[in-house]
Amino acid sequence: MADQKYPGCWYCDNIIDHPEQVGLLYLGFPRCFVLIPSIGDFYFSTYEEFLNGLCKVNWLDPSNKGTREEQEEVLRILWNFSAEQEEKKRNYMEIMMNDRERIGKKLAEIRSEKGYTVRQLAELVDLRPATISNVENGKFSVGIDILTKICNTLGARIEIVKE
Repeated sequence: MADQKYPGCWYCDNIIDHPEQVGLLYLGFPRCFVLIPSIGDFYFSTYEEFLNGLCKVNWLDPSNKGTREEQEEVLRILWNFSAEQEEKKRNYMEIMMNDRERIGKKLAEIRSEKGYTVRQLAELVDLRPATISNVENGKFSVGIDILTKICNTLGARIEIVKE
């Protein structure tokens, strides 16, 4: 835990009954929870908007909220933490997108080599042709069961290869 860049910071999503909201929790001193009412607004906001009311800040120990400077430092830490979390999420989504495109191209290549049209493959695996097309173009991700069914139909295997 000593090497953690943001000790005591937590990103909270899936808030019960409020899926459009997220929160930032800081368990250092002074402890606080920042409720972000609309996740879309937050991702495109500035630090100044964050400080000036875009979010609802709840200090968790009302009898000892710390000094104004301590509060501002906590909010700066949470802002930086959130920005870094979003960057990690974007990077992960980019990797997922690249994998979908790579897998889709390979499936299209194998389908063509086997002489199947998109419509024929779709009928064999009981999917809509649009679904097969979206998978092959990297626009849609399927679960492992459907991917296995497509690969088996094409006489291919799913392999995990170490990079």
